[in-house]
Amino acid sequence: MTEEDAIYEASLPYLVGITVATDTPGPTGDWVDGLRRFALSGSVFEFHGRWVLATAGHCINDLNAIVRHDGQLSVAVVDGWAGGGGQLQPIPLHYDPDLAFAYDDNKWDFGFIILPDNTRALLEAGRVKTVGPDHYSSEPSDDKYQVCAVLGLPTSAQNARVKGDAVALEVSPVLARLEHAFEVPAEVKKADVPLWYGRLKNEMAAEIGSLDGMSGGTVFGFRRLNSEKIHLQVIGIQYAIKRHGQYIYVMATPWYMVNKLLEELRARIQDAEAPEQVKAEDGDKL
Repeated sequence: MTEEDAIYEASLPYLVGITVATDTPGPTGDWVDGLRRFALSGSVFEFHGRWVLATAGHCINDLNAIVRHDGQLSVAVVDGWAGGGGQLQPIPLHYDPDLAFAYDDNKWDFGFIILPDNTRALLEAGRVKTVGPDHYSSEPSDDKYQVCAVLGLPTSAQNARVKGDAVALEVSPVLARLEHAFEVPAEVKKADVPLWYGRLKNEMAAEIGSLDGMSGGTVFGFRRLNSEKIHLQVIGIQYAIKRHGQYIYVMATPWYMVNKLLEELRARIQDAEAPEQVKAEDGDKL
């Protein structure tokens, strides 16, 4: 197994796809059988005993907009890449905007869905790995990593088609290696915001089919421990790319920052699990 293959295999258990079918028009997806079908990238975050499905904030706001405009919406989660004979079929998820939060402003862009117990049980059976304290306890340090990469489900790797009596949305994970030791140009960097930045050359992005649609994907750092073991560190949630000169810059909200912000919202999250006590408005920005 090559190092590239080893890194890819180590990353896959952290990837959870969010598949969507809707009758609402939008810029991405394939229209098949009257519905627009596409997938979002995500991962599972363990927060004080709860499992939450994390992605980019604007992805959550897009789902909330469909609900707000009374659009038809069907959501499922997919973890068939985790290996070990895990769940290969989509797990239906009742999407409730009261249990979905978006932190989407000019600084941060992440969102999450509080997962019900039955969904958690099926994901656990599929051997999904969660992002926990060992990943987000401290700020990422680039000098600890030999390789950095982002894993996600770009739109170029998604294809919806009729398969028998049903419609199958086929999605293929893509891992893009990123440079991580460089000076971020002033035209790219957001002032006073502790984001993580990676970059790759434009021609490299073309080879992997573009990074468009990978919002919500996880950024990883890797370090080889010996000839057989690679240490993996979850760095952050990718939410935007910016092309500047010969490079594409990947911006990510660091996981340590996600945890800090969620701690500030802990009471709100607890209240959301009791819908009779609180009803958040669709598309709330926290």
